[in-house]
Parts: sequence; C-alpha cells; structure tokens
Amino acid sequence: MIHKIIRLFILLVVMSATANAQTYTTSRDVNIFGDTVITYHDPTGAVAYTATNSTDIFGDKTTKITDKSGMEVKSVKNTTDIFGDVTQTVTGNNGQPQGSIKVSKDIFGNDQKVISDGQGRTVATLKTATDAIGNTTKVITDSSGKAIITINTSKDIFGNDVKKIDTQMDAQSANKILKLSGEL
Repeated sequence: MIHKIIRLFILLVVMSATANAQTYTTSRDVNIFGDTVITYHDPTGAVAYTATNSTDIFGDKTTKITDKSGMEVKSVKNTTDIFGDVTQTVTGNNGQPQGSIKVSKDIFGNDQKVISDGQGRTVATLKTATDAIGNTTKVITDSSGKAIITINTSKDIFGNDVKKIDTQMDAQSANKILKLSGEL
C-alpha cells in the first residue's frame, strides 16, 4: 500500500509541476554525488523541470523537483526510523512541509497510516487489521479520530472476496476516499 501512496505523491508532484498536457522528453544522468538526475525537456527542447533522486548516509531517499531556473518546486523525502516506520514528507518551494504520511505496524503486524498536514496535525488515519482466519478490517478515521469509513473484507465459500463498507458520508465523498485508499 505504501507503494500506491508513493506513486500517488509522485504523480501529484509531477502533475502540479506541469501546466499543460504536452509531450516531454527526458534525459537521465548521475551527478558527482551519485544522485540520479532526470531532466524533462519541453517540446522546444528547453528544460521544463528536473527531478533529482538522492539517498543520504542514513538511507533516507529524497526526490527534489526544480523548475527551469533551478528553483525548488517540491521535495519528497522518505525516512525510516529505528522501528522501521516509514515517513514520507512533501515540502513546497519555500521548504515548508505541505503534508506527510507515516506508515507503521503495531505489535500484531497490523498496518497504520497517518496522514498529516503541513503543520503536523493529523488529517486522517487508515488502520488495517487481519484476524486469524484472514478477514481484514480497514478503518479510516478523520482528524478527530472518528471512524468515517469501515471496510470489512472476508471470503465466501467459493473463495471470492466479499467487502462490506460502512459509512455515514455522502456517496461522492466516500467514493473519492475509497479510490485514494485503493479500495475501488
């Protein structure tokens, strides 16, 4: 699931850095620091933006997006703490965090994702639990900790997944959250 979230953030970064649907060409280089630099050129051949992927001495990975003048537009940093919890932080052109996602496991191996805004306040939480026979329960909570969507997945006698979704939200809002969480 973390891979889906990472792809979503990278897609968000790339989409916000491009204004029009145009054909871009890319070139890939490695700089003297060992960072992978991907340069995107617009249809005229001029540099549109650059993505630099680097890894620091602690193994934390950072992707920086810069515009044609070399100014940083966005940055995505993936860090792993000593407990194996992964935090992905997105910062804007001013270096201030715009949001983050922390992925961790509890002592039973259940996943928890905490989505925070730029000030570090929790926006939503996604907790996944699996019981002894393989049924899963996903609970999405809002900033106050109130469950807004609960998804129970089990198997019928034929081995097909059966999902039961409980929510008090309107259909359009619930649909958006379910698509973002990978359930639709």
